[in-house]
Amino acid sequence: SIPTLLPVDGVLSADYENQTNIGTSQHRGIDIAGNKGDLVKASADGVVIFSGWTFDLGNLMIIYHGNGFYTYYGHNQRCLLPRGSFVEKGDAIAMLGSTGISSAPHLHFEIWKDGVSYDPKEFILAFSNI
Repeated sequence: SIPTLLPVDGVLSADYENQTNIGTSQHRGIDIAGNKGDLVKASADGVVIFSGWTFDLGNLMIIYHGNGFYTYYGHNQRCLLPRGSFVEKGDAIAMLGSTGISSAPHLHFEIWKDGVSYDPKEFILAFSNI
């Protein structure tokens, strides 16, 4: 249930920031730039608990992985699965896009555990060799 798979191939274009200084905006995930239409994959087994539109993140998918882990996949061109769908690690769940507040095609990816956001690079195995 631990999200360890990089959900899309691409380039890290914005890093995780969890600063709480006044005037500093928080970026509770990472952005991975890629090509519009690239497949976004589930980073672990789980169930889709949200698949729809939000103002900030556009077409958003949220997956619950158990043991308090949630992953957020934002700015998708299109979500491929409805709420309630079961997914396995590596399953295609969305198509990379630039919906919501976005200036170019990328995936905004967040990992939450027990209501606390974490830097996805702490979990994603592709970052362990960097």
